[in-house]
Amino acid sequence: MAAGARPALEIEESASATVLGASETDGGRVSREILRQEIERRAEEPNLAFFCVLVATSGVLTPSELEDGLAELVRSDEGDLVSQGSDSCVVLLQGARASQLGPFLKRVRSSLEERAGEDGDPGLEVSVLSHPADSDRIQELLGTSGGEED
Repeated sequence: MAAGARPALEIEESASATVLGASETDGGRVSREILRQEIERRAEEPNLAFFCVLVATSGVLTPSELEDGLAELVRSDEGDLVSQGSDSCVVLLQGARASQLGPFLKRVRSSLEERAGEDGDPGLEVSVLSHPADSDRIQELLGTSGGEED
């Protein structure tokens, strides 16, 4: 190792997408405040700065049912997170690019159609925000611009 170089393990740990206190999460489920903190932290870390934020609502499923369905589909071991709000769920997909979300969104729709029951239409609406391109809109969504809360 070169003089002054950091071991590779140290570099990997500093750029980890693992949520602080991740052992306390349930399949990637976190509070909105933890989600805000993680988005801010990851946005500042060059190795973690590429991610998508999805805002999902359903005209049929409750936010709790929506969160359950989304949590089953995210890669929590890769740093994906789900947070339930009063009328929507927000999903952070670590390392995802908006152009690559088609297969994931199909899985989401299929899974939620099953949860919707007889009709099979979950009334799903999803907005996709990509970081860093949509960073201002992500900050606005989570109430992080200027340190203001929702």
